[in-house]
Amino acid sequence: PQQPQQMQQVGSPPAPPAITGRSNPLPVLMVALKRIFPPPVVASLLGVIVALLHPVRGLLIDIDVRDDDAPLAFLFDGLRKIGSAAVPINMFILGASLAKGIDRSTISLRTMLSVTFAKMVVMPLVGILCTIVLKAAKVVDGPGDSFYLVAMLVSATPTANNIIVMAELAGENKEGLAACISFQYLLAPVLLTLWLALFVSFATKDTVFPW
Repeated sequence: PQQPQQMQQVGSPPAPPAITGRSNPLPVLMVALKRIFPPPVVASLLGVIVALLHPVRGLLIDIDVRDDDAPLAFLFDGLRKIGSAAVPINMFILGASLAKGIDRSTISLRTMLSVTFAKMVVMPLVGILCTIVLKAAKVVDGPGDSFYLVAMLVSATPTANNIIVMAELAGENKEGLAACISFQYLLAPVLLTLWLALFVSFATKDTVFPW
């Protein structure tokens, strides 16, 4: 018969597994890589690699004549049409996430306001500072008004909708993220108009500092 001290009591929680040696870091590393490199990021990196490798790029696009007679031009055309549907699909996902309204249990009002303030106010200021550095370093020869305008304008736009797809693939709070993006779009007509007026005035100045 078993000894009393070796018998497990009924209803007691199971004992934790014994740790022998150091734990395996591979699962943790795989989870981190999946979060750092979701499918949209991997696709973008692969696109950059293909664009840099001219022999591979020549299989998809006719680099010399541009008459669409590359060996895999049909594959590139199909992928381009599929990619053109990404923006409408992302809008559908954003609308589906907000179909029942903003759920206050998914994200607090203070968090939503903080995210919107950081994206629509702080980031444009960072963009202006970066443009000042680029203008002082004379990165672009000549006036370069359009270059500096685009560099600043990108920092003032709301968060892209494909972030929701990345959050859904990663199993994160897509409803809260959708609420933050929607609130940014609500304020974008006012804030983006003000920033755009400031950006145009700054980009057309001949001096580094507009004041």
